[in-house]
Amino acid sequence: MREGDTSIAVIAASLGFGSESAFSTAFKRNVGEPPQRFRHRSRRESDRSATHAAPNRVSSPFPRSRSDRAK
Repeated sequence: MREGDTSIAVIAASLGFGSESAFSTAFKRNVGEPPQRFRHRSRRESDRSATHAAPNRVSSPFPRSRSDRAK
């Protein structure tokens, strides 16, 4: 999400969510902010730190399988 231009709706669908709203709710619950805000903030922070150091890699806050999401 930080570097790509893929829409939130496409990301949501690719992860198996039935709607962008469901993805946004789950994302906010796991990350603490909506995906749009996360994308904007992390890109801004990445732009600032690009000249100082390589950006940190963060693993996905979401479970890998669909059955894990139901828990």
